[in-house]
Amino acid sequence: LECFTGMPFGAMFLAVKSEPMFFPSPASLDPDKGLDAALETLGWTCDVWRGENADEALQQLQNVLRYGPVLLGPLDMGYLSYDPNHRHKRGGDHFVVVLAIENDLALLHDPQNYPFATLPTVDLIRAWAANHLGYAIVPYTLRYGFVEQRKLKREDTFRKALEVAKRSMLEVPNTEVVKGGSHAFLAVSSLLRQQPSEA
Repeated sequence: LECFTGMPFGAMFLAVKSEPMFFPSPASLDPDKGLDAALETLGWTCDVWRGENADEALQQLQNVLRYGPVLLGPLDMGYLSYDPNHRHKRGGDHFVVVLAIENDLALLHDPQNYPFATLPTVDLIRAWAANHLGYAIVPYTLRYGFVEQRKLKREDTFRKALEVAKRSMLEVPNTEVVKGGSHAFLAVSSLLRQQPSEA
């Protein structure tokens, strides 16, 4: 499913002096847009809600849960307190599926090792605010009402996915700050060669 987002195809290097970073994903695509691409590729649609107020967001989540599971994200992994290592993951982005909210606890499915986790709603709101995730358009985003609009043959689905992958891999920016594709790998190798040996 992640392949349909286009995220695994490409490379990006951010030449930030204080903390240069390498990502095995394309420079032009963020996970939020990747979800839209995946749904389109699979022939599904959903409703998207975005907001900036925490109380309004929690109320909206409770409202739409009546129609089924809700995809929440991006979230900051540093506040997912059911994960024993969550404090070490601050600033990492993630998505989860919320199944229900009962007694100030959210029951959710986290595809990264926690299929039936419970999270206090106060922690959910902190994670959902995504204050340290640069690509988040607004603090709170949810997707619900997933509907299969058209049946697609498997070969057509794979063909569309490969088209997305090709576009992602061909986009290779080469600026002072953002480098993509082969430029990203060359920048990383140059940086590594400059590091002093630990031996």
